[in-house]
Amino acid sequence: MKAPHRTHVHTPTTSTPTPQPDCIYSLQANSKNRTLDINFYSESTILIEFPDVHRKMAALVDTGAAVSCCSTSLLDKIRPNDRRQLFPTSRNFTAANGQAFNPVGTIRLHFLIHKTAYEETFYVFKQLNHSVILGKSFLQHNNATLNFHQNNFTMAPTLNVHAVHRSPIPPNTSM
Repeated sequence: MKAPHRTHVHTPTTSTPTPQPDCIYSLQANSKNRTLDINFYSESTILIEFPDVHRKMAALVDTGAAVSCCSTSLLDKIRPNDRRQLFPTSRNFTAANGQAFNPVGTIRLHFLIHKTAYEETFYVFKQLNHSVILGKSFLQHNNATLNFHQNNFTMAPTLNVHAVHRSPIPPNTSM
């Protein structure tokens, strides 16, 4: 994984007075900005890997699911005897057939798709038809475009930039 890219504001020195910024911001950007072409493993599923436990499994790509979900049985496989990272939630869900589903909590999971690292918050349910569901929240965040004719999809994650340091610039100073 590449180191984060840092950018600094530079104030040019010219004879014409230019507005001076009152501070310099040090910016940090994720380098995860390449486009991935992903073929479906089987109907609407892709292979994902949980690198901590060297386990690959099928994940359903579901545009009808508002959020990403996983089953408690998945957690038993990838994090046996460790539910400390499960956070409570009061959010409830309704399936397409009207059945109410109440998650037992949420968890942040790290996983790979074609050797590219992702992190997602999953709502954890006791019973699901698929162990992992990548929902609309994940697909939108990663700019996914589905192509059912070619049985694949592409993802072009956005470049996330945020300030990590603010340094004041004294008046009449050139940088």
